[in-house]
Amino acid sequence: MNNKSGLRKSMYISFIIICIIVVTAMSIIGFISYSSAKQQLTDLGIKSLQNKVNIGIETMKSFEKEVQKGKYTRQEAQEMFRQIFLNPKSQDGKSREVKSSLDLEEVKAYMYAIDSTGLEVMHPAKEGDNIMDYKDASGAYVAKEIIKEGSNPTNNGVIQFVWKNPGETEAKSKVNVVKYYKDWDWYVNVGCYEEDFYKGANKLLIEIIALIIVFSALVSICLIYIVGKKIFPLEGIIVNMKELANGDLRIRSDYNKKDEIGYVSSVFNEMTVQMETLISKIKTALNTLNESSTELAASSSDINHSSKDIEEVMSEIASGSTDQSSKLVDVLKLVEGLASNLDSIGQKFSNMAVSGREIKYSADTNSENLQELLSSIEDIKNLFSDVINKINEFEGNMERINLIVDVIDGVVQQTNLLALNASIEAARAGEAGRGFAVVADEIRKLAQQSLESSNNIIGITNNMTKDFNNVTTTANSATSKLESQVGIIRNSITSFEAILKEINEMMPAMEEVNNEIQSALGKKEMVLEKTESVSSISEELSASTEEVVATIEEQNKIVNNLAYMAEDLNKISEDIHSNIERFKTS
Repeated sequence: MNNKSGLRKSMYISFIIICIIVVTAMSIIGFISYSSAKQQLTDLGIKSLQNKVNIGIETMKSFEKEVQKGKYTRQEAQEMFRQIFLNPKSQDGKSREVKSSLDLEEVKAYMYAIDSTGLEVMHPAKEGDNIMDYKDASGAYVAKEIIKEGSNPTNNGVIQFVWKNPGETEAKSKVNVVKYYKDWDWYVNVGCYEEDFYKGANKLLIEIIALIIVFSALVSICLIYIVGKKIFPLEGIIVNMKELANGDLRIRSDYNKKDEIGYVSSVFNEMTVQMETLISKIKTALNTLNESSTELAASSSDINHSSKDIEEVMSEIASGSTDQSSKLVDVLKLVEGLASNLDSIGQKFSNMAVSGREIKYSADTNSENLQELLSSIEDIKNLFSDVINKINEFEGNMERINLIVDVIDGVVQQTNLLALNASIEAARAGEAGRGFAVVADEIRKLAQQSLESSNNIIGITNNMTKDFNNVTTTANSATSKLESQVGIIRNSITSFEAILKEINEMMPAMEEVNNEIQSALGKKEMVLEKTESVSSISEELSASTEEVVATIEEQNKIVNNLAYMAEDLNKISEDIHSNIERFKTS
């Protein structure tokens, strides 16, 4: 349950981050688009104001020509100009209405004029007022700025100031275009509030915000669908991996759809099957090793006891031979006892010869068992090498998947660029390109979804690569331990070979001693007749027994070493067996 909660929490966090990135990107794009549209509309509005001023100047020139011909007086021409671009005076004799025909669509612009003294010679509400000392909300002298820019244009006749019309409660930024007509001493102006230029852009901003909200909702729905269909099935596989890590090799994934998760599931099942087969073989080999090591320990114990008996007997023989040499005078009295002792010695040497042959047979058998154990462990080591190779092949496949995902990312980026270019071209085409803009937007959405899917695939492949690296590390550790066991067994084989060599060297001497004793038994009736030769025979026997004792002592040392080695081998086998038993197989 904790694994599921952790995975879902991670996916939801990733989902929230992706949504934030998408919304932020769209907001930035929308703000840039709004700012660009706002600037373009402002520039277009200023050009319209400049065109209206130029029309006014041309109209004034036309009236001035009529004045020069004497058709009108200048005052009449000026009044006619006022009525054309504004309206006749109202009943109050001062204000004039702004003609709607002069409006620039939704931009409320009107024409007015002042002379060089700052007198309003033409204005909808302040005609006849002097505004030379009038300051706007920022402290700038409006009339002086108009006269300065009109007389010596430095900004194509465009000035800006903060203005408040009669009846308005708030001063707002106003754009004013001025041009000077010298014959009338008029500074002709057309102005409007700057915000009137980009009212359409404000509508665009609202549409962009709505589009961001709708797109975010669609992205959320799509990501939730992808998480439910593509990511949550991984929870089951993660639970299976946890069981596998706890030693249950019987676990299998039941997800078998033909997609990326299905491929991961099939690879997981194949890996568990191979591991189960491998662990079963290891268990069988370890059972054989345990049995062999137990038999070896028992045989070593028997050999050790037999060797001690032989050593005691040979010590007695050596002692008897010494006493025999020193007490030759009493030989005749002790012949009967000596005969009895020789019978006993003969029987014991016969038994010792039989025990020596059994020791040799047991050592040969244990050596063969160790060879078989060595071969089995080497087979196990080779199987671990095969597992590591399989894992390396799988990691190669994961790297190829990453390369494919990189290609997809490249395609997505190119698609986004193409969609963006298509949107720009559709915007330039106006109404005729609206349908193409919708198509380009859908293409960009699909590209974004593909990019998100490829990022999810990269996350999955990186997690799987980490998991298989852990498996590779474990397999390498097991291989190292097996190699160590191989070295121990090889050393054991070498020790067995040394034991066999010593036994083979000892057996002829034992057979020779046995033959000598049997010969002595056959000639015990002649002892009485050859008392003089007993002394020399006794001396030879004493020397021989001392050599046999020395040989038996050496054999005891070898047998003790063999017993210690058998115990070590048994402990190692039990340790490996306890570690491998935690794996559950069918």
